[in-house]
Amino acid sequence: MSGPLILVLAALSAAVIVGAVFWGIGKNKQAAGRAATRFAAALVEDDPGAAPKGSPEYIKGVRAYFGAVSGARVIGTRNERADANTNTSRTYPVADLLLRSERGPAVIELAFDNGGIGSEKVTGIYELDPDDAPKLPARDREQLASAFAERGGVLADGETLEHATAQTRRPAAPRSVAAPPARAKPNPELRAARNELRCVQRARGDVTKLLECAR
Repeated sequence: MSGPLILVLAALSAAVIVGAVFWGIGKNKQAAGRAATRFAAALVEDDPGAAPKGSPEYIKGVRAYFGAVSGARVIGTRNERADANTNTSRTYPVADLLLRSERGPAVIELAFDNGGIGSEKVTGIYELDPDDAPKLPARDREQLASAFAERGGVLADGETLEHATAQTRRPAAPRSVAAPPARAKPNPELRAARNELRCVQRARGDVTKLLECAR
């Protein structure tokens, strides 16, 4: 076989491999969007049976933590990179949902780190920092940040959202109409700590992934 022909065949093989990878990534993002939409509907209806695989146990917990959820919609899907500092780096899809709840707006993220092409199985759910919420108008982002601060400014991890139980809360005092408070500039160290926390949440006890989070 001549040299030019070998190069052509190698280029074709590489193109096929790259095409297959992008096809799989696209299928996974589509599946994540479908599953997130199902979860949103199940959350509003308080119907765990309608939630996608891996997520029914979160329906009660999310509603217990945030209170009654009157609305939920998908605001974005994207690919998250895992093990970025190793030779086995991979990506998996995540989907972000904006909730309208008794305790104010919130954004939660659904992870689909299961390795299956087109799989709609949820592997993790956790609250997203207001600064990381995608595609939100400034007004919505301000409301999100204000509600997050009123909830204590601490992100709810997967365990919290899975096992939260309803607590008796005093009725909130009527809010006066006022200009939103000025927000402090993001603290790089705090942002790094939050990113590490989300990494640990996604690891779900996997020792290898936990070691990567510590790097």
